Amino acid sequence: MPIVTALPNTVNFNHRLCLKGISKLRRKTMKNIYKVMLVMWLASPPLSCSYANPTAQQAIDFSQQVDPELAKVIFAEDQAFFTAFNQGNKDVVNHYFTPELEFYHDMGGLSNYQQNVENTNNLLSRADRPTRRLITEDFEVHPVKGFGAIQTGSHEFCHMENDHLDCGTFKFLHIWKQTKAGWKLHRIVSYGH
Repeated sequence: MPIVTALPNTVNFNHRLCLKGISKLRRKTMKNIYKVMLVMWLASPPLSCSYANPTAQQAIDFSQQVDPELAKVIFAEDQAFFTAFNQGNKDVVNHYFTPELEFYHDMGGLSNYQQNVENTNNLLSRADRPTRRLITEDFEVHPVKGFGAIQTGSHEFCHMENDHLDCGTFKFLHIWKQTKAGWKLHRIVSYGH
């Protein structure tokens, strides 16, 4: 009789350890996926009109923004970058990064342009690459005089894991630089993981 009662306790203990390990693995996987997705978003070229998602634009009241016209431009760039990201278009994604890019991640630390390009290319090459959706209610844009714009908000990244959709919502801050070649991602801050 004591052996029977000890067996379920051992099974429960092992099950709890297994769940803890899976939880750590999921957090690490989502962190790496988010890094690559953000890098890809920052690197996309200024082809915003061809990639923009018109239904998402309708959900934003640009009149509530500090500079409504600038907010429309940054929204279009955001949509172009992440449409390319969601489609796995590495060239477009990498085009959006400035050579001086710095990516700050609350879990992963600081990475530079080359590290982000490598991470993004690896992420977009995966069959289970993540997709990104902007949370339009949190979208904000503020001008940076003589430089570009600050975009803040939150977005959701999803990927398939063990035949089910695994999603996470995270906060971000993007510093956009206006260049002769178009709008580029200059700084990325990702947090709330």
